[in-house]
Amino acid sequence: MSESMEKEISIPKLNTSNYQEWKQDIRMVLTMKELWDDPLDGIPPTGMDNERQSWSRMQRKALTVIHLYCEREQKL
Repeated sequence: MSESMEKEISIPKLNTSNYQEWKQDIRMVLTMKELWDDPLDGIPPTGMDNERQSWSRMQRKALTVIHLYCEREQKL
């Protein structure tokens, strides 16, 4: 994804009243960053070490994006 496209992304952070809208928006952000499919299904691949490492890396990136789009009060 181009840097200029990423700068154009502006979604409200998750708070106590916007979960449904935020959920759709964050899914689109993760899809655009190619982080939606495998890392969020919760089941790591059982194949080669490099597949597991790639899955773990994608999962960490997805969780980082989610964390950054949450208000402080919503972060665990």
